[in-house]
Amino acid sequence: MRAKDIMTEGPECIEYNDSIHDAAQKLFEMDIRHLPVIKNDEVVGMISDRDVMGHHWQNFLSFVSEQDGQSYGDRPVSEIMSGAPISVGPESEVTEVIDSLIENRIGAVMVIEPEEARLVGIVSYVDILNAVKGSV
Repeated sequence: MRAKDIMTEGPECIEYNDSIHDAAQKLFEMDIRHLPVIKNDEVVGMISDRDVMGHHWQNFLSFVSEQDGQSYGDRPVSEIMSGAPISVGPESEVTEVIDSLIENRIGAVMVIEPEEARLVGIVSYVDILNAVKGSV
């Protein structure tokens, strides 16, 4: 089984300068956990529901940063995204995807078409579990 067989094609993305609030809203409304971050049509990172809430819960609850009074939700996703996105190719074996998830302690990897360096999908641990469940 390959990444292309289980990936979510054409995943929803968010722009580098979009707000944390916009990301939280997309994640919630679409009931997803990961959003690739795009800058000038290039993937530059990933933001997850854990980035939005987990690591920054104190700022999120207080809504205001002591630095400049700017609302936490108004800050750009670039401030909390995970940079250097982990990716695999569409032809990568699912075992390689699993290894990437485990080694990097992440919940999803992006699937990048290598010739054009274009985002074509995303594979999360949920996609892998659904694939395994379907084959049992």
